[in-house]
Amino acid sequence: MKFGPKSTANLRLRKLPPSPRWRLDEMVSSIAGEHVWIWHAVDDEGGVTDMVVQRWRDAGAALRMLRRLLKNQHVEPEVIVTDGLRSYGAALQRLVLGD
Repeated sequence: MKFGPKSTANLRLRKLPPSPRWRLDEMVSSIAGEHVWIWHAVDDEGGVTDMVVQRWRDAGAALRMLRRLLKNQHVEPEVIVTDGLRSYGAALQRLVLGD
């Protein structure tokens, strides 16, 4: 308890920023008997940059996930790869990140 918070703070300072190339994906899971969607973003080095659990799989859910990802990561994405879900395209257009 005495050195844990200081060690954690030092490790966070030394942590390198994630790569600017992200892969976005979602999967269905069951938590407490309810079906939920686990949205996650992985950089090209395999590190999970963010993970969000939501009940919906629509453009609004994708938009919330992308806004949270952009807010928490201090790196502007160069490339965002998705699995082809239309919700990502709609969310990226709303954020003016898509083509």
